[in-house]
Amino acid sequence: MTGTTSEGRRSGTYTTSDGRTGNFSGEVLRNADGTRTRNLSITNREGETYDRSATYDYDRETGTLERTVTGPGASSRTGYVTFIPVQR
Repeated sequence: MTGTTSEGRRSGTYTTSDGRTGNFSGEVLRNADGTRTRNLSITNREGETYDRSATYDYDRETGTLERTVTGPGASSRTGYVTFIPVQR
């Protein structure tokens, strides 16, 4: 994947409430087709890694946001939400 100047990256460590630790890294990309992709990778102290990718596509004409999430084993799911403007 390639990003533009609007890409954002973050990384660090985490500790859960029961003391488990690990590392995470993530990035947000603005794609050439106007969609955005958020990638996340988490590695626990045992070295097991969880990767997830979510792509967001907003249709301004219909007010509909489509989100497709792909997780472990390339399993994916897609959801939609439509925003209705509030008249004031």
